[in-house]
Amino acid sequence: MTADQRPELYYVIKAGELVALNYLDGGHPSPVSAEWIDRGTDRHLSATRLDQFFRTYHQDVDTPSVLKLREAAGLRVGFESREDRHAFASAIHEASIRAKAEAARLVTAIHPSMEEAEQAVDALVKRGVPVEAIALLWQANAVMGGEGTPAQGYSRSRVLARVSAGGVAGAAMGFAMLTIPGVGPVAVAGAVIASAYSSVATACGVIGATGAAMATMLSDQDVESVAANHRETQLKRGRIFMTVDAEKSGKSREEITALLEQNGALDV
Repeated sequence: MTADQRPELYYVIKAGELVALNYLDGGHPSPVSAEWIDRGTDRHLSATRLDQFFRTYHQDVDTPSVLKLREAAGLRVGFESREDRHAFASAIHEASIRAKAEAARLVTAIHPSMEEAEQAVDALVKRGVPVEAIALLWQANAVMGGEGTPAQGYSRSRVLARVSAGGVAGAAMGFAMLTIPGVGPVAVAGAVIASAYSSVATACGVIGATGAAMATMLSDQDVESVAANHRETQLKRGRIFMTVDAEKSGKSREEITALLEQNGALDV
C-alpha cells in the first residue's frame, strides 16, 4: 500500500468470505479498486501464489502450504468514502450469514444422467419428501442445442420433469437459465428458482459474476480461475445436480443424505 492510500477506505475479503459475494444484493457500494494481497505482509500476492490459491480453492487439501495460503490470501477492495466502506462491510457480513445458512439448509447430490436424477426424485417423493423441496441443476449445453433449444430427444417438459410417479411434472415450480463464467449456461428447475443464483453457487461451489458485486471486484480471468473446481468439472461432463431443502423436506440432513446415496448419487 502506498503512502497516499488511506487504510480506512479499504476492506479485505478473506478467502473464506469469497462465496458470500454471490449473496450480495445490488444495493451495496461498488469498490473503485481491487487487488489480491497477502494479509500477513499487506503486499500483492505473487502470481505463483495466486495461481496456487485459485487451483486449490475448492479442493479438500490439508497440506500446510495450502492451509497457510488460504489463511493469508485476501481480496482488498477500496472505496471512495468511509461511509461506502462501512456500508460494504455490513453488506458482506449479512451476505456471509445468508451463504452459511443456505449451505446448511441445502443437501446436494450429483447424478450421472437426467434419467438417474429423475429416478432419485421419484424415490425421494415416495419416501415423503415434497417436490417443493427438490430442485435440479445442470449445464444447459448438456441437454440443449444451439440458441437454447432442446437437443434431440429432450423436450423442455421432459428435461424439467419426467418423473410420472412422483408427480414432478405437475409440480415443477419454474425454469431459469443462468450464465456462469467458466461454466457457461446453467439450467435450474424447481424450488431454488426464487434464489436461483445463490443456490447454484451453494450447490456447485461456484463463484461467478453477480452484477456489480463480482464484475467490479474480479477480472474475468479471476472469476474463471476461482470457479474452476471438481464440481464445475462434473457439471461440464453432463452430470445432474440435485438439491434438497432440508427445512422443507421434513427430514434430517442425515436421512436425505442416506436416501440420495441409496439412489445412485455419485457425490453428496
